[in-house]
Amino acid sequence: QNTQFSYVGVGPQTCSLEVGVKGKSIVRLSDNAVLASISSNSCHRGDHVVMIPETLKKQRISSMLLRYDFDITDDGAISPSGKPDLALGLGHPSLILVSRDSPNRVVLTHSKKLYDMKLPKVGHDPCGTEGIPLELSSLPGCGIVAESNYAINLGPVRFKWLGVGPADKALRVLYDGRIISCVEDGSVLRVANECYEIGNALCLHRRNSKSATRSKGAGNDFTINEDGSLSPMHAPNLAVGCTFQ
Repeated sequence: QNTQFSYVGVGPQTCSLEVGVKGKSIVRLSDNAVLASISSNSCHRGDHVVMIPETLKKQRISSMLLRYDFDITDDGAISPSGKPDLALGLGHPSLILVSRDSPNRVVLTHSKKLYDMKLPKVGHDPCGTEGIPLELSSLPGCGIVAESNYAINLGPVRFKWLGVGPADKALRVLYDGRIISCVEDGSVLRVANECYEIGNALCLHRRNSKSATRSKGAGNDFTINEDGSLSPMHAPNLAVGCTFQ
């Protein structure tokens, strides 16, 4: 959860959301928060689903980033309106922040190699090399992957959510002692909204200039710990983890 919205997931039945339907919107009864997908101009497999305050729906950034219209099908599934091929469901375990000693932190198989091969500067531009795969020793056969093939495009910034998936799909990256950058397109690992709280999501992020993509003191600064885990440089009490392990 952060100051504007809360991610929606699956948990104990006793914690289920109590909602109603208003037109095409699904609304939480206790506070009128609205169900939305973070989808930019179109919905895609892997988009995150959130509850947002009713007041946020009226803001311009909301109309650029969020989609609120859903259809409930005859078999009880919930699909984005106009996208009957998609439905709310469980995808890859999402990459999130966890406590530094959490059993759900992820541990990189090639952390030492990634550190030893660090370059003077990475980020924004494609690297033109093979890079190091973000495979996980903590979850054999798995790696850190992009949850969707489609970046959410907000004009000056594009991003993809991250999760845990098959090792052969693991992102290939390089490191410069601060930034972890995808070799394919120069996008960088980042804590969403620079919100250093347990449960907040991580994404691949690229802005419209190199200085903005590589901004110092921001959510894209990471430390490779001795045990092979990753921590935000500005929140060493936290680590990169996943929603279950």
